[in-house]
Amino acid sequence: MAAKRRPANRKKKGTASPGKVPWLKFALLFCGLCLLAFFALMQAVRSGVFGALPSEEELSSIQHEQATLVLDRDGALIGKIFAEDRTNVRYTDLPRHLVQALVATEDARFFSHQGVDGRSYVRVFFRTLLGRDKSGGGGSTISQQIIKNLYGRDRHGLLTVPVNKMKEALVAQRLERMLKKEDVLVLYFNSVPFGENTYGIEAAAQRFFGKPTKRLRIEECAVLVGMLKANTTYNPRLHPEASKGRRDQVFEQMRRNGDLTATQVDSLRKLPLNLNYTGGDALDLYGYFVKHVQAEARTILKDLGKKNGRPYDIEKDGLRITTTLDAELQRMAHIAAHQHLAVMQPKLNA
Repeated sequence: MAAKRRPANRKKKGTASPGKVPWLKFALLFCGLCLLAFFALMQAVRSGVFGALPSEEELSSIQHEQATLVLDRDGALIGKIFAEDRTNVRYTDLPRHLVQALVATEDARFFSHQGVDGRSYVRVFFRTLLGRDKSGGGGSTISQQIIKNLYGRDRHGLLTVPVNKMKEALVAQRLERMLKKEDVLVLYFNSVPFGENTYGIEAAAQRFFGKPTKRLRIEECAVLVGMLKANTTYNPRLHPEASKGRRDQVFEQMRRNGDLTATQVDSLRKLPLNLNYTGGDALDLYGYFVKHVQAEARTILKDLGKKNGRPYDIEKDGLRITTTLDAELQRMAHIAAHQHLAVMQPKLNA
């Protein structure tokens, strides 16, 4: 009996058909090239190809400009002189619920990472970029946000985003090697912008609630932390409803992080904003007087100098100027003048 012939067109087991793309090999090659490009770019950023990175010495000696405060005879604030409205705080000035609100909202693993949170980058890639879920948030840690706030971001064409992200990651790690976690939080709260040319938590607390940071209530902390996502969109004076909604989101994040119970969140949601805004308009009562104080202080400071020999800068050195003004008498005089003008103006217009 003749043996049966094997069909000529039958393929050997394990061989690829002609023209078929080996997708697995292609995917592995593509991933390898991406990793190679990533590490090459990282090395270029680290070596200063896209600009020098701040040194450890520079990071350890960061100082912020501070507004000069003008006080009445009893020590009450009546005005500020500043280039940027900022008054620095210490860690002991930060209420526990303020720190909890920030960490829960901006960087849940702040106390466990070393400046960069790899899990957040994975979340951003799959949830925000692939899933198109904008609520997934960004991948920047608190330390990375500090670097962005202090040093800004440069443009590098198509590489702008990856280069800036790498810079912030590298410097954030360097920052956390130099500072304790508590010092990082203080640096953040003293540098973050709140809009209206207001920088730092102390200036924001005074502006929106008329009190120092250490006296902020939990709902007030949540309002200010909520502003960090978009300080104009969630400005409680300009957009109270949006601000309240964002505040409630902060409460929910604190619940997820174990800082609040569901019952506490339900109670806090019912609270109104209760602002005590003391911005530029509120200080106009003393504006004329503060201008004269500023001019007089500049004259006095010309003959004075710091211990290092440098001159004082009234707009940046955080001075305290106590005046002889009686704020209550000034307020009464202001009211009397307006009442008198209300009576006289119609006669003058007649």
